[in-house]
Amino acid sequence: MADDRVTRVWIVGSSIIQRLYAHICEQGLARSLGLRCSITWEGKVGRLWEQLLPVLRSLRAKAPAPDILIIHLGGNSVCWEGHNRLDFLREMQTDLAEVFRMLPRTRLLFSSILPRQN
Repeated sequence: MADDRVTRVWIVGSSIIQRLYAHICEQGLARSLGLRCSITWEGKVGRLWEQLLPVLRSLRAKAPAPDILIIHLGGNSVCWEGHNRLDFLREMQTDLAEVFRMLPRTRLLFSSILPRQN
C-alpha cells in the first residue's frame, strides 16, 4: 500500500489454511508473518466452496473490507459425490462475481484447487 496504514488481508479456506495458521502459532510466529499487514485467518476442516459467501459476509459484518483476499477453497467441493463439475464451475463464477460486488476495492488472490484422486 502506498500510504502508511496497515494492509488488511483475509485468508479464507479449508483445512490447509487452518493447519497453516496452527503451525504458525506453534512456531511462535506472528499471525502477520512478520509482514506489515493484519491477517485474518479463516480456515476450517471440510469447508466447501458453498460456504465462501457466508464466511465473507460474516467477516465483513465485523470488520472493514480487506485490501487483499486470498481464497483457498474448492478441493472439497470438486470431489463431492454427485457434484457436477460444470455446475460447480458456474457456481464459482457466480460467487466470484458476488465477491467483487461485495468487496469492490479488494484484490483477489485465488490458489489452485488441489487435485484429488476421486
